Amino acid sequence: MIDKLKSEFTDLIRSVSDSLDTDSYDDGLRFLSLCVLFKADNDTIYQVTKLIKENVGYGSIIECLEANALPDCNTLKYPDIYGDMWEMICKNDTGGIKGYLQKKWYKSHSHACWYDAHKAKEKLYFGYWAFEIAALMKALNINADSLNGIEYFPYELYSY
Repeated sequence: MIDKLKSEFTDLIRSVSDSLDTDSYDDGLRFLSLCVLFKADNDTIYQVTKLIKENVGYGSIIECLEANALPDCNTLKYPDIYGDMWEMICKNDTGGIKGYLQKKWYKSHSHACWYDAHKAKEKLYFGYWAFEIAALMKALNINADSLNGIEYFPYELYSY
């Protein structure tokens, strides 16, 4: 199943790589996170990162996903949304990440267009997944086995 998703995602990247609409930080971060989780090549990651920089700016999380390493400086965009998560990632605190996923992750995204989509009359719901957490853990080689089965954590993509 994940191989099929990867194939479809790769086709999507090819078709939109020059015109990817990343008008929000969340959208760009989600797209780049999927690139990392699906093991996109360096050129693809560079192109997606370039579009994010041009449209919504840059920051520690994007830099980390691009380089597969913690950045030298801390220029966290939207610390009110990503601050707790980023701190736990930097400390390699999987126990803290587990608690964050269970208690704070969904609520911290109340600004997102997909928030509460499961309540809509239209078929808008596509799942709630913390792709950015899984991608950061993958990029930094943080063991996420203890997060297998935790709501919102896409363990299958992390371990792909």
